Amino acid sequence: MPSAWTIGPLIIRSDIVLTVLSLLVGVIVLLWLSPLSKKQQKVVLNEISSLGILFILSLMIGKSLLNFDVFINDPRAVIAYPSNSNAFYLALFGVGIWILWKLVYHKQVHHLRNTGIAWMYVFFSALFMYDFFELIGGGSPHLITLINLGIYGGLLALTTFIKDSILLPTSTFILSLLFLNHSIFFFTTDHVLGIGLLFYSLIIYIFLKTRRLKHV
Repeated sequence: MPSAWTIGPLIIRSDIVLTVLSLLVGVIVLLWLSPLSKKQQKVVLNEISSLGILFILSLMIGKSLLNFDVFINDPRAVIAYPSNSNAFYLALFGVGIWILWKLVYHKQVHHLRNTGIAWMYVFFSALFMYDFFELIGGGSPHLITLINLGIYGGLLALTTFIKDSILLPTSTFILSLLFLNHSIFFFTTDHVLGIGLLFYSLIIYIFLKTRRLKHV
């Protein structure tokens, strides 16, 4: 698979195209498999869109801070800089602050809980499709990609069949720790995925735990 496509004066990176396609598939899976009602799906899709925009803005701010000298001299050049894991962590931190603000200030536990569950459908489906596209495009080693596909498919199955159970975020939390400690596996695993899984599983765990305590 080529690293980029040229359409007239435009140069479009293939990873961006794959990411967009994977997220679109994730949204379709959410609409198809989600236990949420149509009204709830509409609300959480708007929420996920807002989170996506916030994440992109936070990522741009993170890249600007990490390349501050370039940003001062030529702000537009920062856009062309690739995002590394440090920028990803800063963006994740920004999203986390926003979620905590809504959780503490607006007390939207149930609303954010639905958003978290919906995001699991989109997130795991998108990861699965991205690696599937990589597999058919020959962009990564087939054995590693097949193992990743099995893991992402298993996480999506957990999300689908366990649904509202506290076991879902707990299982995801454990799996995220395995990703972080990549020496457990015989292949190298991207630690950014582990950070992401850890982050979202903790959020969903807090939401479901809070809801369960209210019913005790």
